[in-house]
Amino acid sequence: MNKLLRKLYYFPLQPWFLKLVGLLIFKTKTSSNNFNVTKVKQILVVKLDEIGDFILCTPFLRELRRNFPDSKITLIVKKEVFNLAEHCPYVNIVIPLDLKMNKVFRVVVQYNRVLKICKKYLWKENYDLAIIPRWDGDANYHAFTAYFSRAKNVIGYNLNNGTEKLLNLPVPKNVVEHEVINNLYLINHLGGNINNDKLEFWLSDEDRKYADNFIRQLNTNLFITIAPGAAIEKRIWPKENYKGVISKFINEIDSNTKFILLGSQNEIHIGEYIIEGLENSVINLIGKTTLRQVAALIVRSKLFIGNDSGLMHIAAAIDIPVIEISSFPLDGSNYGVNSPFRFGPWTDRKKILQPSMALKPCKDKCIMDTAHCITQITVNEVFEVVKEMINIEQRINK
Repeated sequence: MNKLLRKLYYFPLQPWFLKLVGLLIFKTKTSSNNFNVTKVKQILVVKLDEIGDFILCTPFLRELRRNFPDSKITLIVKKEVFNLAEHCPYVNIVIPLDLKMNKVFRVVVQYNRVLKICKKYLWKENYDLAIIPRWDGDANYHAFTAYFSRAKNVIGYNLNNGTEKLLNLPVPKNVVEHEVINNLYLINHLGGNINNDKLEFWLSDEDRKYADNFIRQLNTNLFITIAPGAAIEKRIWPKENYKGVISKFINEIDSNTKFILLGSQNEIHIGEYIIEGLENSVINLIGKTTLRQVAALIVRSKLFIGNDSGLMHIAAAIDIPVIEISSFPLDGSNYGVNSPFRFGPWTDRKKILQPSMALKPCKDKCIMDTAHCITQITVNEVFEVVKEMINIEQRINK
């Protein structure tokens, strides 16, 4: 019975039903004519993913602008990511969409919010092309939003989940690649070319001033940033382990180094645990900064340590040394949504620590809700990699 109710509840979000609604009520339809890329003047990019996914999409935005220098580009992002996207120099407009909603009224609210955004911003633009740079599932309704934008053409990957019904330019899934490459391939598919796949991050002068003022109070230029949280609990390396790494570093390498803890409001309890007894060496800024302020601090640090999280991808974009502690087992499938092969830090200055194998009942990925496979990674393993990375950077800077 529960399965039947679930099917009935999500019935209005079925792609074929959305298409019917668009055709009958909103007159939303994609072009059936041959697509001419040279006539594209208005472009909508729908990127409603999390922080890390957006960072991995920054090369796509830059290369899209380079290939369409005279087009007006609108970017629609998840509300929580707007702070990262609002200074993007490659788009003309950035629109935030609130995706947080009560599950009971999810379908009604989703229709209401998307159509409000369409009416206020999108319909008047008459987009020639809407692009969905996403290779995986569509939990945040990218195709829904792109279709109801009334864009003449919608391009995205054929996910074989029904959403291809809302595309008139479906792209077959290529072989598994890093998400940066998957995003850029859409530009290749449109006949464009790629010059550079480097990540980017954009700060304001106020963000830089914040970091300058904060660092001035530290009385040291040597500090390490740590992001001990993550959006999903199974990706979080135990907080006592982070505390152990910091303690070993202070006792065995340099007691003058400062550690700055960064993260969201939901992770405040982690920071409070780690800092206890280490107040002279650790500064807890978890839940006290904007995303861009976090980036402004990371860019000044000597090393970043963290889980598979958005802040890890910010560190990679800033191009400082990154240590990722991953929950994804070495014997896992490259297709996995947490696989470093697809979602690892996009930088040469990285070390990724992974569990040697999946713990039962997990097989090709960690399937548990709490920290499980990731617990195999020890404090000593991480500490040795920290020493290695510090030594490498010291040799480079000499």
